[in-house]
Amino acid sequence: MYEIIGKIMASKYKLKVMLELSKGMKTPSQLVKNTGLSASSISRTLKELLKMSVVICITPSLRKGKIYKLTNFGYEILDKINNILS
Repeated sequence: MYEIIGKIMASKYKLKVMLELSKGMKTPSQLVKNTGLSASSISRTLKELLKMSVVICITPSLRKGKIYKLTNFGYEILDKINNILS
């Protein structure tokens, strides 16, 4: 768990995306708009977060307009990061 926390804290992109998803489900387009990151950065970051099991795609069969959300594990990780940062 702490290895994942370290990887997320070391990446502003991962942390930004997780913080945005903590507000609710989002599409990659919404993440681009709300974070100011490029579409390619969002795509790469989501793939990395999916591998860490902190994010899940709830519409995997869609080619466009996929919807992502934090997993329970993702919320737990974000809570621990908030405790470290405060």
